[in-house]
Amino acid sequence: MQGYFIWVAVLIISVAVECMTSALISVWFVPASIVCIILDLVGVTNIYIQLAVFVIISALLVYLLRNKIKSSFTKKVEKTNVDSLVGRIAVAEDDIPAGDIGRVRIGGMSWSAVICENRRVLAGEKVRVADISGVKLICAPIENKLAPTSELIGKQARVESVIDNFSASGTIMCEGRIFPAESIDNGIIEKNTVVVISEIRDGKAVCNKLRETADVI
Repeated sequence: MQGYFIWVAVLIISVAVECMTSALISVWFVPASIVCIILDLVGVTNIYIQLAVFVIISALLVYLLRNKIKSSFTKKVEKTNVDSLVGRIAVAEDDIPAGDIGRVRIGGMSWSAVICENRRVLAGEKVRVADISGVKLICAPIENKLAPTSELIGKQARVESVIDNFSASGTIMCEGRIFPAESIDNGIIEKNTVVVISEIRDGKAVCNKLRETADVI
C-alpha cells in the first residue's frame, strides 16, 4: 500500500498545482497517478512497475494532447472592442472644446472623447481615433477640404488654418466640414477666429472676421 499513498499524494499535488497555474504543467500526471493507484489496488504493488507506467502514460499524454488542449484553453490574443476603434472615423455628436471631454459616435455607439489638438471640434465634424485612454477615445480632427457652395453664404465658421490671401493656404471649418478660404479685405485672419462667409469666389469661401475666438461656435 506504500505505492498507493505515493500516487494519491502525486494526484493531489498535481491537481493543486494545475488549479493554481492553469498552465498545463501537471495535468498530465493526474490520469497517470490514477492508473497507478488502480494498479496498486489490484495487486500490482511493485513501485518500479508503477513508476514505469506513470512515466509512459504521462509522456504519451504530453505528446498526444498538449497542443490540442492548450489551443482549446488558451484564448487567442484579440483586440478588445475598444482597442479595435483605433484608426477608425468617428463623428462628433456635440461641439468639443479644446481640452474638454465630449461625445463622438462610431459604429452606432456613443463614446467619451477628447481632441488631441488644441482646437475646438464642431458637432458633425469627423475625427479619427488616434488612441485610447481608459474609457475615452483620443481623437484627431480630419482635414477634409471641400469646395464651398452658395449655401454657406451668411454662415459663421471658424478659421482652421491661418487665412493669408498671398499664400492661398487658409481654411475654415463650417458645419463640420473644412473649406478653402480667403479674406474679404486681403488681411490675415488668425487660426480659431470666427468669421462670416460673405461670398463664394474661385472655389473659396470669402470671409469677413467676426470675432477673435471660436469659443461659442
